Amino acid sequence: AARTASSALCPSTMELSPEFLAVVLGGVLLLVFIMSSLRSPPTAAPPPRPEPRGYTMEEVSKHNTVDDLWLVVDKRIFDVTDYVDSHPGGEAILRGAGQDATVRFRGPQHPETVNELIEDYYIGYVVE
Repeated sequence: AARTASSALCPSTMELSPEFLAVVLGGVLLLVFIMSSLRSPPTAAPPPRPEPRGYTMEEVSKHNTVDDLWLVVDKRIFDVTDYVDSHPGGEAILRGAGQDATVRFRGPQHPETVNELIEDYYIGYVVE
């Protein structure tokens, strides 16, 4: 005899059949998977920054390590120390550490959204 959706319930004991439980569990797992895939990937939250000010390139050049990394892009200075571990290009970000990284930053590897992201790390501007 063919089973229907309503016959998945065992009427004599009002217990759920194993088939019904398997379908429900599969649906729940599918829903969990879909919901988890909709979440945006984690990104490093930048710490509060002081008021932007002027820095010389000599000052900028001292911030050239993974633990203290500043970049200059279009004469604007960004402290990206807290972003290094989240950088999709891995350690490639270190190539511009403590120097003018405008050409590297404007390369084809970066999407347009990088311009918005980097603003969270703005700390100042280059002075002579």
